Amino acid sequence: MSDLRAVVDHWHAATDPEADATVDGQALFEPAVTLAMGNLPGSAALGASMLEQQTHHRFNPLARLDLITRQALQVGLAAALAIVAGSALDSQRYYWAVIAAFVAFTGTTTVAETTRKATSRLAGTLIGLGFSIVLAEATAGHTTLALVVILVSLFLGFYLQRLSYGAMIFFITIMIGQLYSLLNEFSSGLLVLRLQETAIGAAIGIAVSLLLLPTGTRATARTARAALLQDLGELLGNIATHDQLDTLAPSPLRHRLIHLHALLTRFADTADNPAPAIVAMPAADRSAHVTDPLGGR
Repeated sequence: MSDLRAVVDHWHAATDPEADATVDGQALFEPAVTLAMGNLPGSAALGASMLEQQTHHRFNPLARLDLITRQALQVGLAAALAIVAGSALDSQRYYWAVIAAFVAFTGTTTVAETTRKATSRLAGTLIGLGFSIVLAEATAGHTTLALVVILVSLFLGFYLQRLSYGAMIFFITIMIGQLYSLLNEFSSGLLVLRLQETAIGAAIGIAVSLLLLPTGTRATARTARAALLQDLGELLGNIATHDQLDTLAPSPLRHRLIHLHALLTRFADTADNPAPAIVAMPAADRSAHVTDPLGGR
């Protein structure tokens, strides 16, 4: 593995990353990885691939459904149950339970991802509730200060959402408390009700993901590992067929390295383990490599 790192480091050193490859006067751009809203693809493609591989082993017609259909059924059932359970607790604020159940399935594929997102939402709401009560008392009668807290909470919530979904919910809970304070409708009981409704929705989301057409985390991680090892094997095979590294065409090898790095990231995220350092890419340059495989910035 150290030899592979040395070979790749040598190749990067021999290639000018600032070079602008052109064809007929136009910059050549060939993305190595299909991005999703500017991010590396998550587990959705892996889950869909895993389900496709398993369909020929299943005799149950429901087990043959694709990922999108499964998630649609899960969300529909979870929302219906959340309406019933949330209305039993409060006939006016049951939508908090529906939102919690729905959001648990957005941007998630496997049971573990759904569970993690639902529990993060519940934890963020619980911790934010305490801070919201304290801040509401501190800003009572001070409209300007309350507006500042709202704006800061919005900024921090969406700024930190990539780092932690729970952190975003924490600041959103503070913002909601300030809004109710400005409307003279704030009470600790109202925030406690929101926590209870959120707990109901999160529990329903987790239960549905486990019981209705679940997408297994381990099976998805195995699919990610297989894709990673296959691509790594192809990369090693390409390098082994050349006696001198300088004879390698820069663009194909860089393209392969970027694709391998994307697979490695996806496998690490799916398996919920730290990514092993087998792709020699400087951390500061990874986003640039993903965006432009030819090294242009």
